[in-house]
Amino acid sequence: MVVKTVYKVRLEDGMEVGPLDGEMIRSWYQQGMVNPDTPIRAQGTKRWVRLADTFEVASWGEPQGAASPQAEEERDAFEAEARQTWRTYFACALFFLLAAGAGYFSLFPSLWRIPPNTPWREIALGFVVLGLLLVRGWDPMRKLVRVLVVVLTLALFPLAEVLIFRGVPWRSLVVLIPAVVMGFGLFFFLSGRYKPWPRVVLNLFWILAGAAGVVLLGAFPPPAVAAWMAAPSPLPAALAPAMLTPPSPAPTPLATPVPRTEAPMAAPAGSAPSSAPAEPVGAPSAAAVIQEVPLLSPRAADVVRSRAVFAPEDAFRRSYELAGNGVAALDPRERGELGQLMAAAYAHIPGADRRRLETYMAGIRGGQISTTEQNREMSALMRGAVLKLPDSQRARLQAVYEKAILAAR
Repeated sequence: MVVKTVYKVRLEDGMEVGPLDGEMIRSWYQQGMVNPDTPIRAQGTKRWVRLADTFEVASWGEPQGAASPQAEEERDAFEAEARQTWRTYFACALFFLLAAGAGYFSLFPSLWRIPPNTPWREIALGFVVLGLLLVRGWDPMRKLVRVLVVVLTLALFPLAEVLIFRGVPWRSLVVLIPAVVMGFGLFFFLSGRYKPWPRVVLNLFWILAGAAGVVLLGAFPPPAVAAWMAAPSPLPAALAPAMLTPPSPAPTPLATPVPRTEAPMAAPAGSAPSSAPAEPVGAPSAAAVIQEVPLLSPRAADVVRSRAVFAPEDAFRRSYELAGNGVAALDPRERGELGQLMAAAYAHIPGADRRRLETYMAGIRGGQISTTEQNREMSALMRGAVLKLPDSQRARLQAVYEKAILAAR
């Protein structure tokens, strides 16, 4: 049995079509669809050569000029096969499948562990929109979706930075790594050029592996990985000796006001006044932060506002993290004084609420994520306790707390 050699042909617009046998190439030549300089490549080789270097085109006669309607239809069919438009429809089905998965987690949010409060409904709607753009298989929509996929994938990097600044532990964001893998797999899968089957299978592998990695790390992390993601952050732990171990039973508030021995904001003689932090974009006003967290002096409130605080109730957690970072810079007398003042404030909180507050703060030390509602509730407990302190104690508490915040790095 004679096996015919087949070729791939690169047309003038860069499209590669094939496989074509010699008779088909001759027919295309005679109809003016290819010429002696058209590059061709034999199947199984990687070298492109001129058509005239492989075939005796002189014996084929002169081209007819304009191709016949039948030849044009034939060429369109080959070009459609070269573009592999089926991949566009397949990607459409993939987006709807991803939307169904995101919708499932939006209906059962308790199944999702890391990070919590993921906006699954919005993610599902986004996948639905991308799928709808590909329903008709139009090439302009394919190009648009491809651009959107790569933009959204790259946007995961600044999103991770914002989440970290808002208090989300960076280890829990490891789930974004397979999401990036899935995004780039979709980007390459939606390429308009012809892809051999091994590359198509490789693209699909990265898409499915990325999606499986997101589900595995976010909903069913292995014990070792879950323990690593839940490992405590070393920065807030420094605050524990001074602030998070109130004596039991709850101490009685100090009988006499603590004298104010030093001005909290005094600058060294002859030194230039320090510049105020730049006005943060989207942050609440300093007055709103102080009203929410009376632990803060005006200067400390400005520092907290500059650390990606977008709502007053977020300021309490952020101020605690900053103070935990800087409390080691206090001298032993100040740390002891801070502990006494915080114990006096704790004495105004009922026992059950105090235990919930301690659990919340211990979670912050351990790098756990807190919801906006938790931040608001715990901030209200601490606000009520601080406002019940005598003015002199509250002023001194603000001074020492401010010093710890300013020392944070």
